Amino acid sequence: MFNLKNKKDKEIESLNKLIVLKDEKIELLEKEILLNQKKFDVEFQKFRERQEKQVDSFKEKANESLLISLLPVLDGFDNAVTTIKAKNNTGILDGVTMVYTRMLGILEKYGLKSFESVGRVFDPNKHCAVDTQFCTDIELNNIIQEEYTKGYTFKNKVLRFASVIVYTKQEPQNISISLR
Repeated sequence: MFNLKNKKDKEIESLNKLIVLKDEKIELLEKEILLNQKKFDVEFQKFRERQEKQVDSFKEKANESLLISLLPVLDGFDNAVTTIKAKNNTGILDGVTMVYTRMLGILEKYGLKSFESVGRVFDPNKHCAVDTQFCTDIELNNIIQEEYTKGYTFKNKVLRFASVIVYTKQEPQNISISLR
């Protein structure tokens, strides 16, 4: 009987040890699950941020494309205002100017900006020289005389170069003709 009781006690002790080991294993697995959940949460947050950036990039490209297609309309308004001013028709001028200003304001809200060119130094990163005007004044060398079409930027990126006429200093020309 004593042997049987001792045997049962050993079995109970052995089972208790197994229970403790299983409890420790369960605790480790729970910690591992929590750690994996935290890793998953971090990775998921990074994924969401990448997705948001990608969506923003797509929206920006779509806006840029739309703005590029509307630039000829802005040019038309510019030409209309200039023509109407020349004919002194203030009624029509006021209406066209109002529509032009409203449209430009909307486009500016989306990031479109025009930049001034006349009187500024020619910058090949913003300007496209369509013609040159010779001058002898060295201070006017490389200065923009006239603007054919306005230049525009979108989100600090040149969307369209300004077409301009640039002053250049007139170089003395040595012409020698040989009749031999």
